[in-house]
Amino acid sequence: MRKWGRFRDRNIRQKLFLTYTVLMIVPLVVISIYFYIYAMSVFESRIVKSFQETNQQMVSTADSFVSSMIKSSEQPFYDERLMQILSKDYSAVTYETFEKSMDYRYISDSVFKDLMTFNPDIDSILIYPGNSTLIYRRGYDTTFNYKYSPVNEPWYQSIVNNSEKPILIGMHEEKQMYAKPRPV
Repeated sequence: MRKWGRFRDRNIRQKLFLTYTVLMIVPLVVISIYFYIYAMSVFESRIVKSFQETNQQMVSTADSFVSSMIKSSEQPFYDERLMQILSKDYSAVTYETFEKSMDYRYISDSVFKDLMTFNPDIDSILIYPGNSTLIYRRGYDTTFNYKYSPVNEPWYQSIVNNSEKPILIGMHEEKQMYAKPRPV
């Protein structure tokens, strides 16, 4: 009651000022809160939409990259000469060393060159023939590790066990082509 009494004791000018102030501030605060909530919901929906579009673009880019890699990995299977080389028994050849060097040259100068020229995402290529210890390889800025054998690696076993179809391996350490293992 005392507060109400203070208001009554004021002159008309002060009463009008306080009344107008309250009548203007309350709606202004309510409107400000409403617009703040509305603006935040608009911003939030735009941010969510932007993240969804970015995510969709990333998935599309990843799908395109994987599709390109699968096509690149299938390309050598259509090269009849390469298939003959990979199935060749060098012990039955008269000039084994010469034959190996000619085959290696063909693979390096033709097969690998074509793959790496038309797909800039390929840094290095390795072909491990099933019937030979010879490893066909080519890469940019690489050091070949002769002591390493991938035979016991899970990614290698996955390829051997599913040799009829393309295999997406995922991240693993490459230990054959680089001085220090690095993720590929």
